[in-house]
Amino acid sequence: MNKYQATLFSTESDIYTALQSNKVKLSDNSIREIAFNRGILFSSNLERDSLIEKVSELPFSYSHVTSIQDRLATNTNHEIYSILRIYEGFDVNNLYDVVENVKSERKDKFKEESITHSGGLGTYILEITYTEYDFRRGKFQQKKLNGGKIIFIKSKHFTSVRFTQTKKIKSILEDILNYYKAKVLDTINIQHIDLAHISDQNLRNMFAKHLYDFDNRFSADGFNYFGLEKVRLSRIKTIFDDETDELNNNSSDFNTDSECDEEDESSQAMLTKSEENRKDEHNRVFKLNNASYDGHSLVDAKQIEELCNEGFYRSFIRWKSRVTLLSNNPIVTFEIGFEDKHFCREVKIKILHKQHSYSGDDKEKIEPHEFDLIIKSLEDRIFYANDLIIEELARLTSAPIKSINKEPEAEE
Repeated sequence: MNKYQATLFSTESDIYTALQSNKVKLSDNSIREIAFNRGILFSSNLERDSLIEKVSELPFSYSHVTSIQDRLATNTNHEIYSILRIYEGFDVNNLYDVVENVKSERKDKFKEESITHSGGLGTYILEITYTEYDFRRGKFQQKKLNGGKIIFIKSKHFTSVRFTQTKKIKSILEDILNYYKAKVLDTINIQHIDLAHISDQNLRNMFAKHLYDFDNRFSADGFNYFGLEKVRLSRIKTIFDDETDELNNNSSDFNTDSECDEEDESSQAMLTKSEENRKDEHNRVFKLNNASYDGHSLVDAKQIEELCNEGFYRSFIRWKSRVTLLSNNPIVTFEIGFEDKHFCREVKIKILHKQHSYSGDDKEKIEPHEFDLIIKSLEDRIFYANDLIIEELARLTSAPIKSINKEPEAEE
């Protein structure tokens, strides 16, 4: 109900604030148009403040208020993507009926959601628009128009799925895949980038290292390392961790020494300086959940390596590669991280821009046809890195355990 409050009830002050809020979307001419539609003309010599004051004094009906809301609605362009792959018999030609049924099931629950879909040769594309409300903003700035895509691309051995990384679009994709498994084929295998079962920091860190590829071991895919600009480290958690561990660790800060039972309440809550320093030294890494570094020469940064040796991994990186797939071999900036950064789940991808000079003063937008080439090759590198980690984990866990033969005890 809160989302409609600004529409159902708006005071003169609300209208005045709304008209003042955005000079681009509500120019002087737009405000005069609002009055003109009510049959009122104002002099062109009237200044903006006075114009808004006079217009806000007019009576505003439901339709008048919603028209202002629509003018002020923000268009959010999501450029963060995620990927997954589907194996074992998935057919994009079956998606039309599946999507139609998902739309039908969702339409009553999500009325401000629009899904259009169409297929091509080996592809299927969904374009999605929907409205959300941000209650942290002013009453007339709460409405946000969002959009994104889900793209299915058939290849020889699997189907690639690329989708805009928002909760809404993820929920639509989940409904489509669940319906497909329930009604078409339940044996399909869906592969996500998910390393939540891996606790070894060396294996987790293999992922980011293989992506920026400092030594250019994988440059045959069209990416040559140019620079690592930013790294976020996150403390590793796995699916085997107890959810209450962190709560228990936090509560330990309030423990008191039993020897101080007879002391006053304030002294019980304190540690001596030497005890505090010793405890801080012992727990100095475990008090840190995330750390971010940006600059140059981050590949060999000592601070990063120290934390990685203490149970952290590179949960986000921004790097540059020279892309030989494109004409003139531009330098492209990438960002890859994880939505669930401690568990290493839900990969997020952003391709920022391209440049031709070292300084980057000539940054340009990535064109759609360039984006398609880049994202295909980047997806291959991401899943190749993931497969290498899984293979290495299997090798380590299947290694035979060497038995230690006890030497015979000496006879007395």
